[in-house]
Amino acid sequence: MLDFSKVREKSEAGLVTIKTRAGSTATVSAFGGQLLSWVPVGRGEQLYLSPCAQIGAGTAIRGGAPVIFPQFADRGSIVRHGFARTQVWRLVDSKESGAEAFVEYQLQDDAFTRSIWPHTFDLRLRVLLRDSGVQVSLSCLNRGDKPFDFCAAIHSYFRVSDVEQVRLIGLEGAGFWDSAERREGVASFDVLTLVGEVDRIYRGVDRELKLNEAGNERLCLSQSGFQDVVVWNPGPQKAVALVDMPPEDHKHLICIEAAQVNTPIRLEPGQIWEGAQRICIAGDTGGE
Repeated sequence: MLDFSKVREKSEAGLVTIKTRAGSTATVSAFGGQLLSWVPVGRGEQLYLSPCAQIGAGTAIRGGAPVIFPQFADRGSIVRHGFARTQVWRLVDSKESGAEAFVEYQLQDDAFTRSIWPHTFDLRLRVLLRDSGVQVSLSCLNRGDKPFDFCAAIHSYFRVSDVEQVRLIGLEGAGFWDSAERREGVASFDVLTLVGEVDRIYRGVDRELKLNEAGNERLCLSQSGFQDVVVWNPGPQKAVALVDMPPEDHKHLICIEAAQVNTPIRLEPGQIWEGAQRICIAGDTGGE
């Protein structure tokens, strides 16, 4: 189980844990509208959360599944990865009904968000939990009278024993931008291995991906609404510079993000966009 003590001591975290009848659990924080933990029944923790995770004063929680909105990385004029992951979201609904459970949070524009991004919006984050799968859905409504563009991502951190024993399967043929090496490329092989820093944005990924570890099938990942997949690990050198994560923990995580980066989403007044990332235990359909 993850140690939430660093997060629980902050009242704004507002943690909610939902549970299925069989015993699968998911924990979501109001700060960031962020899934922090997913434990399928009969399995261990699937997500990585840094033991040094910080919260508050504009600092995102390192781990879980942060919401990136309305800007990805530094591709724009506002704070890196946008402001959604450092705002307190409002709990609007939660229910447990036997084989599944869900929780939903809302974030709307306010004076602070409009001061740095002058648009009127309504974000909804919904976590749907089933016995061996979880779906994280993000929707955005344009509440204003003018169109706006935005990027978004579900920045999921997965816990692994040894990142060099991880294989991500299903990206062959996808074009990518390598942010670490500053180059374009095309995935030549169906299997991606991670050695050192990896920071790639894969374009047009509309297929299921499989995460294997040490030769064993582990997770299946699929998405809708999002056109890109980001794969990230800081590697040993950049991990040292992360003050909210032990340097050696780069060995124990891989980020596989459902993302919309290369082509920003344009919303006309009154329009709604929705994207989702679905994750299930390999060989099970619990995340569908």
